[in-house]
Amino acid sequence: MKKLYGVVTALTTPIDKNGKIIKSSVFKLVDYVVNNGVNCLYPMGSTGEMFFFDKDKRKKMAEYVIEANSGRATVFIHVGAKTLNETVELAYHAYNSGADGIAVITPIYYKVNDEEMYDYYSTIAKTIPENFPLYIYNLPQQTSNDISVSVCEKLAKTHSNIIGIKYSYPDMFRTKEYIQINDNNFSVLHGCDALFDTILTLGCSGTVSGISCVIPGIFAEVYKAFTNWDLKRMISAQRKINKVSKIILDGSPIANLKAALTLLGIDMGYMIRPLHEADAASVDRIKSMLYAENML
Repeated sequence: MKKLYGVVTALTTPIDKNGKIIKSSVFKLVDYVVNNGVNCLYPMGSTGEMFFFDKDKRKKMAEYVIEANSGRATVFIHVGAKTLNETVELAYHAYNSGADGIAVITPIYYKVNDEEMYDYYSTIAKTIPENFPLYIYNLPQQTSNDISVSVCEKLAKTHSNIIGIKYSYPDMFRTKEYIQINDNNFSVLHGCDALFDTILTLGCSGTVSGISCVIPGIFAEVYKAFTNWDLKRMISAQRKINKVSKIILDGSPIANLKAALTLLGIDMGYMIRPLHEADAASVDRIKSMLYAENML
């Protein structure tokens, strides 16, 4: 089974004013990030505005990304949905479409206990093929549910296809505990761009990053420097990431990502409602940043 590693780009979802996914832009975006050295693709996660799309559009985005990628990078589709049945349906669609694996966010809105959390992931793991890998996605600040280390450990020991977790809360102590699951054989990805170099040295497999849509080459440089243990180069590239992140994260991050990519020549169209596009001040700020980084 394949695993996520290195730079995992959380793809934004380009849509036109009618909410239709722009296929040509998906292809351009995939080419841009893959040609600039990212290792894996991760569509329909938080950066992809996942819960505002119906399942048919989510399936279409998965199909476009897999087609555009054409076997170059590893592709894991985020399939977590508001209901268990829809999650399983999207998981099977990802499998049948040729994805390398899936990720599933924890249940949202309603608080679940440890037994319910275990049952949720166990049901999905037992339903999909045994050789189709699944990452847990833990974003407690958004979902109101936090999956414990003990539940993850139990799931990993019970189901061979639950191979890791994407953790998007900046708790390095918890991150280290996840890494130690299953005798250090649990793949841990983190979602904190500003700590990419730190989480690599801690033992994480990589980062899942929306900002790497815009600056994939700089993220790839951090990972390459880490694998070569060139710490000076890694720290220098990380500083560039932090500089860009500060601009992108100021305001509406996904709207800012789409604005940046549109400025770079990849038409990302619109945000899906109720989300709004970046305002003029944000676009001007992003344009200035791209010029300063010699990207325009």
